[in-house]
This record gives sequence, C-alpha cells and structure tokens, in this order.
Amino acid sequence: YMEEVREGFLTKQGRIVKNWKRRYFVLFKNGELQYFTSEAKDKMMGSVNVKETLRLEGDTKTSMSGYAFSIVLPSRTLVLISDGYPEGKNWEESIRKVISGR
Repeated sequence: YMEEVREGFLTKQGRIVKNWKRRYFVLFKNGELQYFTSEAKDKMMGSVNVKETLRLEGDTKTSMSGYAFSIVLPSRTLVLISDGYPEGKNWEESIRKVISGR
C-alpha cells in the first residue's frame, strides 16, 4: 500500500508532441507521481519519481491559462498546469514535502 499525499486534475504538456492533455495525478509519499486518463485511475499513462527532482520551478510561462509549474528531472521536465494559483501552490508545497521526506 502506498500512502497518497495529493490527487487531482492537472494539465500536462506532452513529451514529444508539445500538446496539452488533462490528466488525473496522484502523488504518493514515496515520491511516485502517477497520472491517469481519468479519476477512475484505471489506465495509468505514466509516472515519475519526484524525489529525483533537480529543480521545482513555480510560475512557468506557458500559452495556457491557469498556474503552471515545472518539475525538472534528470530525464525530462514535466510542465503542469493547475486550474488556479492556490491549487498550483498546494501541489508545489506537497511535492516539496515529499522531496524533503516530511
């Protein structure tokens, strides 16, 4: 059993094709950040481990509305957009806590 820290919808930018897709994200205490096509969590589209984060960058500039932030990992940079500023800040804070092991 993995303990969940936070979950909710975020919009992510594709790795190859730079289009935006709304995904349901689940952050676990062990650092695993998984994303799914829907809240039902039946089809996992991918995952990263936020404990490998090199930098967490707030207020990333994008062409989309909403609050964007970036998780810079050794293998890739994950650009995520929340519906609003408070929600985005809460995600950032949760990720920071998981990284520091609090």
